[in-house]
Amino acid sequence: MIKREVNLYSYLLPPLIGAAAFFLIAGPHFLNPRNIAWLVGGDSLQHYLGWAFFRNAPLEWPLGLSPKYGMELGGSIVYTDSIPLLAIPFKSISFLLPEPFQYFGLWVMGCFVLQAWFAYRLVGLVSANSLVCALGAFFFVFSPPLIFRMGL
Repeated sequence: MIKREVNLYSYLLPPLIGAAAFFLIAGPHFLNPRNIAWLVGGDSLQHYLGWAFFRNAPLEWPLGLSPKYGMELGGSIVYTDSIPLLAIPFKSISFLLPEPFQYFGLWVMGCFVLQAWFAYRLVGLVSANSLVCALGAFFFVFSPPLIFRMGL
């Protein structure tokens, strides 16, 4: 195991790399919770529609049930890939949120930041050089699978 001196720089650099990559690729308009224009088709539209139906449905048991989504029996927020980890808390404060509202931009930014964070730590297992770790994080956040899953 490589010993490395832990400093504030090693904790701030990965999130900065992830956030910079997010703003470079997606832009700040993704973070606007009222902007749903970028959720135009494919999977991202399905995710948003799942959230919209879930948000406007009455709270049911089991938690996450969305009776208005789908045919006769309805569906669940889980099956629309609408990030239940965020959908359920946002539904609880839905009356405070503007219409329309999307949280997917926050999720995508979080994915970029966490990708950079874990890449920096992963590369840190084989190199004690902060520059090498930062370069590894840079390559991980610009990886095609991450960018492809954004839904652009």
